[in-house]
Amino acid sequence: MIKKSTIEGKNLSAYCLVEDILYQNKDCYLTKEEIYTHMPCDEDGVPLITIGSLETALRCLCHTREIECEYIRGRRHFAYREARERR
Repeated sequence: MIKKSTIEGKNLSAYCLVEDILYQNKDCYLTKEEIYTHMPCDEDGVPLITIGSLETALRCLCHTREIECEYIRGRRHFAYREARERR
């Protein structure tokens, strides 16, 4: 059971949450697990977004080039993609 006050007025779309988390940490690359630790939780500490939803959002956002993905030491790391100037 989740209290209404926990979710009222919050956008719980995995896509929006991923972009918000990466924007808040825009100077860093984060792994999937590090992003997952920043997800909102219920009263019992259980994240409101599943790891599967997070993986889907990361895959789609990388495909649409909204966020960037780099392989570092064999692991995927994600970062917010800043608007770039054209030359």
